[in-house]
Amino acid sequence: MSPSFHFKHWRAAKGADSVQVQGTNDSSIVSKRSMARLGYFHDPYLQPFVAKPSRRSPLINRGYYIRAIAIEQTLLKFLEHYPEGQIISLGAGFDTSFFRLVEKQARFRTFFEVDFIEVTRRKAAHILNDPLLWNKVSPIRDEIVQQDGQLRGPNYRLLGCDLQDTKRLHALLTEAGADTTMPTLLLSECVLTYVPFAKANELIGWAARSFPTSVFVCYEQMHPEDAFGIFMKAHFRRIGSPLQAIDHLPTASAHSERFTRLGWQHVAVPDMGDYYHHVLDEAERARVRALEPFDEHPEWRQKCAHYVMVSAACGPAATMIDELNAIIKAAHGAETDAPERLTHMHVAPCPDTSLTRWGHASAMLGDTIFTFGGFGGVTHTRRNDLLRMHVTPCAPTTPTAYPDPAAHALRCDAVAAAGKEPPARIFSTLTAVANGLVLFGGRVGPAQPFNDVHFFTEADGWQHKACHGISPSPRWRHAACHLGGTRMLVHGGCSDTLHCDDATTYLLDTETFTWTTLECVGTVPPPRHSHTISVAEGVVFLYGGLDALERPCPGLWRGEVQGNTITWTECSLRVPLPWRFSHRAVVVNADPTAVSPGPRLLLAGGCGRGVLRLAEQFILLDLNTYAWSFLGPATTMDTTLLGNQLLINHDMVTDGSRAFIVFGGGNCFSFGSKFNDGIVTIAIPGCPIPTPAPTLPLSQAPAAAAA
Repeated sequence: MSPSFHFKHWRAAKGADSVQVQGTNDSSIVSKRSMARLGYFHDPYLQPFVAKPSRRSPLINRGYYIRAIAIEQTLLKFLEHYPEGQIISLGAGFDTSFFRLVEKQARFRTFFEVDFIEVTRRKAAHILNDPLLWNKVSPIRDEIVQQDGQLRGPNYRLLGCDLQDTKRLHALLTEAGADTTMPTLLLSECVLTYVPFAKANELIGWAARSFPTSVFVCYEQMHPEDAFGIFMKAHFRRIGSPLQAIDHLPTASAHSERFTRLGWQHVAVPDMGDYYHHVLDEAERARVRALEPFDEHPEWRQKCAHYVMVSAACGPAATMIDELNAIIKAAHGAETDAPERLTHMHVAPCPDTSLTRWGHASAMLGDTIFTFGGFGGVTHTRRNDLLRMHVTPCAPTTPTAYPDPAAHALRCDAVAAAGKEPPARIFSTLTAVANGLVLFGGRVGPAQPFNDVHFFTEADGWQHKACHGISPSPRWRHAACHLGGTRMLVHGGCSDTLHCDDATTYLLDTETFTWTTLECVGTVPPPRHSHTISVAEGVVFLYGGLDALERPCPGLWRGEVQGNTITWTECSLRVPLPWRFSHRAVVVNADPTAVSPGPRLLLAGGCGRGVLRLAEQFILLDLNTYAWSFLGPATTMDTTLLGNQLLINHDMVTDGSRAFIVFGGGNCFSFGSKFNDGIVTIAIPGCPIPTPAPTLPLSQAPAAAAA
């Protein structure tokens, strides 16, 4: 280490963009403090940096937790391999890793933190004003060398520098005692994404050339192409901190190729879902689940799939990268390979965006779609209104041409129904039976679930039904379907303890409003939530979901109801279906051109492994042969609107020839609530679209949409 240490003033960029980028530090530190206060992550050193703590949502708490634990575990793993190594945190902001490592008595040579001089001035003031912090830098405060936002302790350096100037950065680090011959970990936690792409590449390449035994850890966003990614990009652009790298690096493999191209010999690119579900052990995940009620499962998967933690290594440090790659490879297994069919899809925007929502329940009576409840509206609240919708179909005029998209419109109004409306709720089910619509379950908050039954007919409006028999316990995220006649089935879901430990199937007869608990025999599907059950020719098909440990439930199951018994069998597929949850499923008509025509199951949206391509969001399964294919949009289509639909917390109904995806969306981490534009209409391959379709006189139908 250099015997003398000279501080210099480095000019940081003064543009508006750099000020906004520095502001992202202030926002993230409040979120980190929130999750630490609830016990997600031990970090008492955040407190001095946050004058007014604020409790964030469970989704945001988890998101910052996985970021913190992944980075800390990587730092500790590096120091296990290289106890005399040095750490350089690039764009450190108010990060507290140094203080936690000192508390853990971790061995390291020197910890360097680099950021804009304006940020380091503020951080230096916080450190020097709080004994909790300065005591970790040096037990004797007066021995801490300080000058204009830069600090020096025995093994700590706080340095002000613009990361775009690698020559100055190198000189400043050298003056501060950095040794290029020593094992080095460089950390960039949501930093390079705000640096112009060419300058960020220059920094990564400089690091590979300067430190022959090193690890570079880079936490950044990816996947700008889907609905979540589009919404995420718009958020950062709106706050004045546009993401500079994401369009250049849309996937994990692109991140890997970048580091390889710039001189790094070994690279691992787990997304945060990989890290949470496969690197952390079950004991740690169980501890996290117990901290606070959590019910944002699809949003959590979406967030994790859009963040990657690149770990790249040069020289002997490659060992720890190879270990991480082995874990991820073993967890993923083989990729699912299936053919892809093309069909016509169209988005019919809702004429009144205040009606859009997610977490609602939908059903189809005749040619009309009814939707109840959900979360949305002008004030973004839980709803208890009933919507009535009609879609005017848009059949292709030729195999490659479409009529004016305006002819394919959604007409929607709120139904002024008689009777008392059910209480507002999300994640209920609305099932069409022979004599009306049945609303069951749902919740207000996780501690306020429902098991009430409400019945709707256009003639009589809403009726709250007091049912006979033993009702299912209060639940949400359950599955329901019409068994035939006046009977419906209910299966699974979450309870008020946030468990899904009920594998029972329940039958409700709406002629007498009597519940029957079916005896389950055979190979009974394990308990789950966020799954689907559907009926084709009297046979029940169950697919997908999550179990109580938040693990996906693979496989397809069929159940046959005889009297008060349901016999379950796990279906044998030549090519296993990929796992999904928070999807929707409907039974559609057979393809008359097929060798063995039979009913088909259309699966739409939901969460799978990583980010699903547009075609991967739709699966068409033949229920006779169990052959299936992905279903993509026709190549002649403009998929801009379709690609902007976040297909979680949606619902889907069908008339047999077409499927209609109703609304949907969710909380996009800390970026806000995303609401889909309207209705997605999917033409089922092999099924003629009825034209013209009958229409209903809706009181608020726009004139342009009239039949």
